[in-house]
Amino acid sequence: MAVDPKTLFTRKWMLANHKSPSPFHQAKFDTVFSNKSILKHIEDLKSAIDIEMYVSSRLLPEDFYIDLEIYSHKHPHIPINLSRVIIPHACHNDDTSVLVFVKDSRIGGRKLAKPEQTIKQYETLFRNKNIDQKMVTFMPLSQFLNDYAGYEERRKLSFMYEQFIADKDISVKVNSFLGSKLINEGRAAFPLDFSDQEQLADIFDETLRMVYYMYTPPIDEHESKSVIHVGRHSMSNEDIVENIIDVLHQLQDLHPGGCNNVSKMVVRANTQIDKVYQIYIDNSAPVYPEATPDDATENANKPDPDEHLLQKVYVHVSIIPCDSVVMDKEEEMLAENRRDFNPSSGPPQNKPQNPSNANLEQQVVNALKQFVNKAKVNANAAPPGSVTENRVIRRRRVQVGGRTGRMF
Repeated sequence: MAVDPKTLFTRKWMLANHKSPSPFHQAKFDTVFSNKSILKHIEDLKSAIDIEMYVSSRLLPEDFYIDLEIYSHKHPHIPINLSRVIIPHACHNDDTSVLVFVKDSRIGGRKLAKPEQTIKQYETLFRNKNIDQKMVTFMPLSQFLNDYAGYEERRKLSFMYEQFIADKDISVKVNSFLGSKLINEGRAAFPLDFSDQEQLADIFDETLRMVYYMYTPPIDEHESKSVIHVGRHSMSNEDIVENIIDVLHQLQDLHPGGCNNVSKMVVRANTQIDKVYQIYIDNSAPVYPEATPDDATENANKPDPDEHLLQKVYVHVSIIPCDSVVMDKEEEMLAENRRDFNPSSGPPQNKPQNPSNANLEQQVVNALKQFVNKAKVNANAAPPGSVTENRVIRRRRVQVGGRTGRMF
């Protein structure tokens, strides 16, 4: 069913798409979103970045994230929204460091164990499950609350680690203690379920492959965007393409309004290098401001204004014919100066007037006369609050504290 152009990208259209979001058609994955098409964009992006890093004299990072930015036609009125997405290939390299917040172990069921004992217990657990601990660092909750209570300590902690993972039982407390700055940057701690220790290796691998689909507020009044990490510069191009296609398949439930609300998509390096490559654009542009059918019908029925009449209304007083308004001395001096400055201009010639135009000119003359008469009356009137000859101010005597006083 075709969408009415008058209701396209309106609030009613947005609510309908939010209730039943639609995915991209399979035909687009065969043409626009094919492996060959997206692979070419990634190769061009990496080549342009390599040239910029070689030529530029700035200190740029050697490895950085590659982001997929999705722009919207109609932005919903919601704050920053984070959605967890599992991609096929993790955006990590050999230098990536992951901090895992764990619950404190207890001695005898009551007393908290020392942080060293808790860390040793979880290292043994990961070693028994054959989980690689090369990039993993454990931190008990009590150590985090005590050693990183200050803002400066937490800020340094955010630069030391690239990804944060927390036990699902304490993830809310950890994220609230980390602060809203990391949440706004899309770096909140991912929850990890330690209860199912038999599947802990698979669950931990999925958590490492998690990224946040971050919806940001509108950058202007027309469009908003969502950002998600799809790879690193050091990753192979095929892995980045596979991550992008997997995100596009999940975009139906991730993006507000579904895939119909996507205006364009670009890939960009998450660094100071301004290289952008567009992989998709929707040519159906939204209409701003939103026009209702009643407003459109009312505007269509309005007659076009007569430009000749509008010019007659906004003409200067001195060129209106048959003007009998008496000018004051300043206006007479200005008129004489104009005539002296432009001596070639002769007296105005009387041209035949249209009856409708003559009637309009007479109405303008009458309105000007009424305005002048009203101004004269206001000039002769006394200003408010002044004392005239026929007005006498009488003082009343009132009783104040048993004595006779005056009220000013």
